[in-house]
Amino acid sequence: MKPRDLSDLVLLAAIWGSSFLFMRLLVPSFGPVALAFVRVAGASLFLLPILLLRGEWPVLRRHWRAMIILGLTNSALPFLLFGYAVTTLPAGLTAIFNAATPLFAALIARAWLGEALTRWRSLELALGFAGVVGLAGYKSLASGNLQALNLDVQNALAITACLAGTVMYGHAASYAKRYLPGLPAMVMAAALAVW
Repeated sequence: MKPRDLSDLVLLAAIWGSSFLFMRLLVPSFGPVALAFVRVAGASLFLLPILLLRGEWPVLRRHWRAMIILGLTNSALPFLLFGYAVTTLPAGLTAIFNAATPLFAALIARAWLGEALTRWRSLELALGFAGVVGLAGYKSLASGNLQALNLDVQNALAITACLAGTVMYGHAASYAKRYLPGLPAMVMAAALAVW
């Protein structure tokens, strides 16, 4: 890995990880629905002018049906589900559950797109899921927040919301690969915000 790639990865992790903290801070004031709307609307206001300037608006218009599904499963609904989850769970714990996204993406790609699942990949997936569960348990124990380990209805629903969000992210990756291959990155980014 090149040093630039590593720095980009660390920056991306910091931005993505901090979104859970900001959700945790803002959801009590705005609620999950309003916060999800603000996130998507803000991205739309930023990305649509860029899309128009680049002349790529017709591509978005041409694929609008598939883009709606992609926008729902890769932005709107996961944002809403994670927003709901942070009303109960600590931000760090929801971020740990989000680490299951590539694991669900691999399982969905296997089931839907027929991507190979070798013994090594199966082992990696099992270790990945064990890691998410182990880190979630450790995070709850280390922070002294044993309430998060208590699987009452509220916590169970919050954990289910996190996992449903990660499944949707995983679905969106396979959906885009199957129905929207080769589209420009800016069109895909704008579609996630607009629809």
